[in-house]
Amino acid sequence: MVSQEQLTQRGRESRAKPAINQASISQGSLKSIRIAIPPLDEQKKISRFLQRETAKIDALIAEQQRLIELLQEKRQAVISHAVTKGLNPNAPMKDSGVEWLGEVPEHWSVSRLGRYAKAKGGAGFPDEYQGNTEDGIPFLKVANLGSNHSRNQTEGYQHSVTEETARKLGAEVFPCGTVVFAKVGAALLLERYKRLEQDSCLDNNMMALRNDEKVINNEYLRLSLSTIRLARVVNPGAVPSINASQVHSFTLAIPPIEEQTEICFYLTNALKGIDHLYNEVKQAIALLQERRSALISAAVTGQIDVRGLVEAEEP
Repeated sequence: MVSQEQLTQRGRESRAKPAINQASISQGSLKSIRIAIPPLDEQKKISRFLQRETAKIDALIAEQQRLIELLQEKRQAVISHAVTKGLNPNAPMKDSGVEWLGEVPEHWSVSRLGRYAKAKGGAGFPDEYQGNTEDGIPFLKVANLGSNHSRNQTEGYQHSVTEETARKLGAEVFPCGTVVFAKVGAALLLERYKRLEQDSCLDNNMMALRNDEKVINNEYLRLSLSTIRLARVVNPGAVPSINASQVHSFTLAIPPIEEQTEICFYLTNALKGIDHLYNEVKQAIALLQERRSALISAAVTGQIDVRGLVEAEEP
C-alpha cells in the first residue's frame, strides 16, 4: 500500500524539471501541489507538538555528532603517534628539526617527500567518454575516495576507458596500490588518502603519488600523509588547491621499511574498533534523522492525532 508521504513525494518528483546537473521546479508547479490544511487551532497544536518532539531528536543527534568528532580526534591521534613516535616507547629520540613533528625515534630519517615520491595530477575526462564500465581501465573521480573511515582502498568505479582512449586523453595509468587523493576543491580539505584497488586513471581533480617502495611503502605513506593539515599549505582562494611542488615539500618521519610494515599492521588492528563504532554512530544518526522526517510527515498529514498529546502536556 502506498503511503500519503510516498504519494506526496511522487507528486513533487513528477513536477520537477530535469536539468543537466540538478532537478528544478517552477513557481507554477510549486503552487499546484496539493497539501492537507487542518483548522488553524489544530495547526498550532501540531506546531507545538513537533517543536517539542523534534527538539528531543535534535538533542540526540547533536550528542551523536559530538561523539563522531571525538572518534575522529581519537583516530587521528592514534595514527599520528604511530607514524611520528613509533611503537617502542623506550626508543631513543632525537629532535626532528620540524616543529609539528617534534621528537622522532633516533634511527628514523626525516625528509621531504619529494626525495622518495613524485606527485602527478590526473587528466581531463570529457563527458562523451564517461559512463562506460566495460572498457577495462577504471577512470576514477573524487567520489571514489569514499570516506576517511571506509576501507583503505578506492571504492569501485562508474567509468572506464580503453588503453587507446587513455593515451588519447593523456591520462596516465597508475599502478594498483598507488596513493591517490583530491587536489582541488572542498574534497581536498577532507584529506582522504586511498590506495588504488587496481590499475586506474584519475580525473584532473585528483593526484597520485608514485613512491620508491624500497624506502617507503604505499600504506605507510598513506597513513603518514594524514598527519599533514592541508588547510595550512593549500593555495589560497575561493577554491582550495594544491600542486605537485607543494606535495613534494611535505616533511615526513620515515622509519626503516621493516618497521613501517609493523606500524601499518598495528594501525590496521588499532583502528578497527574506532571505525566500527564510527559507522554505528553514523547509522544511529541516519535513523534519528529518518525518525524526525517520518514524525513531521505523520503529524502534518493527519496520520497521528496530536491534539490529545499536546493538551496532555499543557498545564
